[in-house]
Amino acid sequence: SRLPCLGLDCRLELAADESLKRLRISFDPDAAVIRCQGRLPDTVSLRRALVAWYRGQAAEVIDARVRHFAGLTGFTPGQVRVRDQKRRWGTCTAKGSLSFNWRCVMAPLPVLDYVVVHELCHLKILDHSPHFWNQVQAVMPDYAARKRWLKEKGPALLPLLLDCEKQNESG
Repeated sequence: SRLPCLGLDCRLELAADESLKRLRISFDPDAAVIRCQGRLPDTVSLRRALVAWYRGQAAEVIDARVRHFAGLTGFTPGQVRVRDQKRRWGTCTAKGSLSFNWRCVMAPLPVLDYVVVHELCHLKILDHSPHFWNQVQAVMPDYAARKRWLKEKGPALLPLLLDCEKQNESG
């Protein structure tokens, strides 16, 4: 199988290692490989483990990118959460909390950065007026190309690993 991570089309490698009690997942960006080592689980368990791993990766990467761009924009969010959002890449509340879809970590880093900057700019302007887009452009002059990538290729990321998530919800 192949899975995306930070825009790379990664090969999924499974390696049985009975000495490991739990499945261990690692990412090698240089080789574009997601490695799963341990007792090989059934498909549903593997998908659950991959979703949990993606969520963890998303939390780390998004937290770092929010801190980076908060420094550039001067906009500091309240809470930052990584969630399972079916139709949105990110949200900003009127109270200044940001939520991001964990699947953002599947997209290329420049696209994830666009989502972060977009939501950070909502801390100042809660609409999509020309003033808002000017704010985004001031931080990220090429935001339109990143936004276009998300519109054209992002929908393909949303259903990935969905069978597992449906199983998680039902039991």
